[in-house]
Amino acid sequence: MLPRGLAIELAPIRVNCLSPGTTDSELWRNRLRKQPEGAYDLWRKLTIVQRAALVEEQAQAALFLLDNGNMSGSTLYCDGGYTLR
Repeated sequence: MLPRGLAIELAPIRVNCLSPGTTDSELWRNRLRKQPEGAYDLWRKLTIVQRAALVEEQAQAALFLLDNGNMSGSTLYCDGGYTLR
């Protein structure tokens, strides 16, 4: 609800939100081996696409929100379908 409320209050400034899911990144890869593998295994069970997102996919979602001048007050869920379950 925050992006919707802020979009109304700050109009005509656009406000959007990117809600990423688990992302395969250097941050995760630099942890102890068991931590990322356990998180990835759980994420595979909880999502429709059955994998973590790539950093590039999250960046593309953010660029979409920046490029589309007609989007405001929206939340984009780049979470592999987690929110659908």
